Amino acid sequence: MDMKIYRTAQEIYRGDPSPIDLADFDADYGRKELGKDLGSSAAWGPGIYFTGQKDIAEMYGPNVTKKFLKNSNILTKQSPLFSYDQVGKMLDGVGQNKVEEAIFNWDEDYNIGRRLLINSIINEDNPLDQIMNIWAEVFYHQDPNAFMDFMVKNGIDGIFIQKAEDETYYVIYNKELLI
Repeated sequence: MDMKIYRTAQEIYRGDPSPIDLADFDADYGRKELGKDLGSSAAWGPGIYFTGQKDIAEMYGPNVTKKFLKNSNILTKQSPLFSYDQVGKMLDGVGQNKVEEAIFNWDEDYNIGRRLLINSIINEDNPLDQIMNIWAEVFYHQDPNAFMDFMVKNGIDGIFIQKAEDETYYVIYNKELLI
């Protein structure tokens, strides 16, 4: 992916009830092992959730991990939208069975289905919603680790969400940034 959106270097924090090793983080753990709907705790899809504020991280647990993001490709709602061609190239890297299943959900004709799928993704209002559409339409909210790998393979290290002036969140796909 040729789109690079660098945010300035940023300290980020993650709070957990127990100490964790981010190198071993499994985005699928909550769904598979805990058997629970993660709801708002995964509102922005799979990834390793952080906040820009230490006090907010402490609300999630007393074991706070601090990391420093530098020169990472973190998308925001203000980042440029993905183009038709960019989404098409991304889909080419998903894997034949997975992408064909997604395409044929749109139409029995491969070319029509592919065009409809890509249009559904590019017609979102911002790149974060485009990414969430890929998570829903191509990955069917399944296999979060494969989705994270897919995002990293496409040069996207994570996303940034501004909920309020003093409340920011990061969803990190690229674990290498955290080690």
